Amino acid sequence: IKTIRGSIRDKEWSETEYRRVSWIKARKYLWQMAIYQEILRQSDDEKIGKNISPVIYAVTKETFPDSAGITIPQDWLDDSLDEVCEFTDKYIEVLNGRVPVRCEQCNYCKATKRNIQTISYLDLI
Repeated sequence: IKTIRGSIRDKEWSETEYRRVSWIKARKYLWQMAIYQEILRQSDDEKIGKNISPVIYAVTKETFPDSAGITIPQDWLDDSLDEVCEFTDKYIEVLNGRVPVRCEQCNYCKATKRNIQTISYLDLI
């Protein structure tokens, strides 16, 4: 269940794609649903079916709330799980103490930046 400010059909800015995309994609809910599906697929619980398709039930915070059950195509879930797997090794390395290489442009680098040098205006033009 997800609550959203605007319309269910609204788009949000994606920092990774540099364009407006569905709020589901922008907030990485495709990743979340793909992970949930994979966890259930790997489950030993015989009561859980192995072909579960996740559904996002969205409710808006509008004056007159809208709601919808949103299904996700399986190929999108498969692609999202592949993306998660690509990043998993990096997350594990950081959890194990490896210091990531700074790019000085991503949100992490900006949030942890220590201004110890000045830059020239000429570097900005």
